[in-house]
Amino acid sequence: MKKLNTRRLIFWGIGFIVLFFLNFIVEFFLLPMWGLDNTPRNDIYFQCFWVVVGIWLLFGWKILKKWEREKSG
Repeated sequence: MKKLNTRRLIFWGIGFIVLFFLNFIVEFFLLPMWGLDNTPRNDIYFQCFWVVVGIWLLFGWKILKKWEREKSG
């Protein structure tokens, strides 16, 4: 079994933190500013957000692994 790359795991976790921080900014500042909070018109934003979270959950590890390979050589 391969050794778990701690640095990659940290970046993977930070990716979720960044996603939820961006969501916080959009939900509490941008959507109310645009008049889209608590309306059906903001549903597409939330659907896209959860698709991005799912992609990061499923493929973020592979993306980071590929990025490390390209960076190192």
